[in-house]
Amino acid sequence: MTAMILGMALVATSCTDPATSDLPDPTASDSAIPEVSDTAASPSAIDDAVGSVAATLELRLDSPTHQGDASSSAPINDVTVDAAHQVATAASNGVVGLYELSGSLPTSVSLVHPEGHVDAVAFDPNGGRLATGIAERREATAFDDTVSFWDVANAERLIQVGGDAEAVAGCSFFRNIVEWSHDGTFVTSTSHDFTVSMIDPDTGGTLHTFAPHSNTVLDTAISPDDRLLVTSGDDSTMRVWDLQSKDLIAEHQVTMGGYWSMVFMPDGASLVVSDLVGNVSVVDAVSGVTTMTFDGLKQRRSAIAISPDGRLVAAGAADSVVRLWSSETGSMLGDLVGHDGPVNAAAFFNDGDRLVSGSQDGTAIVWRYSAT
Repeated sequence: MTAMILGMALVATSCTDPATSDLPDPTASDSAIPEVSDTAASPSAIDDAVGSVAATLELRLDSPTHQGDASSSAPINDVTVDAAHQVATAASNGVVGLYELSGSLPTSVSLVHPEGHVDAVAFDPNGGRLATGIAERREATAFDDTVSFWDVANAERLIQVGGDAEAVAGCSFFRNIVEWSHDGTFVTSTSHDFTVSMIDPDTGGTLHTFAPHSNTVLDTAISPDDRLLVTSGDDSTMRVWDLQSKDLIAEHQVTMGGYWSMVFMPDGASLVVSDLVGNVSVVDAVSGVTTMTFDGLKQRRSAIAISPDGRLVAAGAADSVVRLWSSETGSMLGDLVGHDGPVNAAAFFNDGDRLVSGSQDGTAIVWRYSAT
């Protein structure tokens, strides 16, 4: 990847999508799950043997448009929240929405990416910056995989990395995943050449590129202490890397098609993962052993998020619902119903009582919940 430093705001990468392949159809659970709907007059309690969650739909945000864009509901591919409770959404029309929710009415700013489809957004944990990842197809096996760094306060794009869009044999679909280290010193980014790189967010320089998977990288996860990087590939492998030595610690064969989404538990010893059929499980980070499989409905492409205290797991699914589980027992606590299309992303606020989800229907929903 090559880096370009930009002085003004402008701008923000992936290969056939496994979600459209001949996977088993999602199957319904044999037990009914209570729903939380945006039409409810008051919070609905969702009781379970392990605890309960009460939740309401607090706010619906439409995906932003830009001049000349006829779309009024571009699918939202990713969502993220910063420490100041600002929400960012990544949309397929090339626009990132920044939403300030601290006032009585939400305000928004659009960050336009002329390159097209924005796959991912991630806030700098130290504040002030946002990383974005493009995944725009240019040819049959070529994708624009630009990564950009933005000054949030000024809506200004500072650095642009990559975007060469060279053809890569075997690359039929691509997900551009960007993730900040917890200390804010580097960002990991996937490339359509099946590699994952560490990028210096101050210069755009490449700090290290890890050996490629044999097919598209589906997701990455950085441990809470920034010691481990886990990568999941469409080649059905999960790799564990030492971020200090850059050595490969372990490689595991996992479920067919690999893990679509992964997030570390707060203890750093295990991850919550979802596969392409929608199974949600806990796996040991180093051994790769599955230690728990969560209850409930199976839906393709579950997007995983975990609450700051580690007690709740949320997964958005293809049936337009966000599901909540107890991370301790794997028991389902309930459904959040409000979207009209597959839920592509979810993220918890650090205040411990809100969650945002982003959907193919072109909206992001902020949910307020309490868990006991």
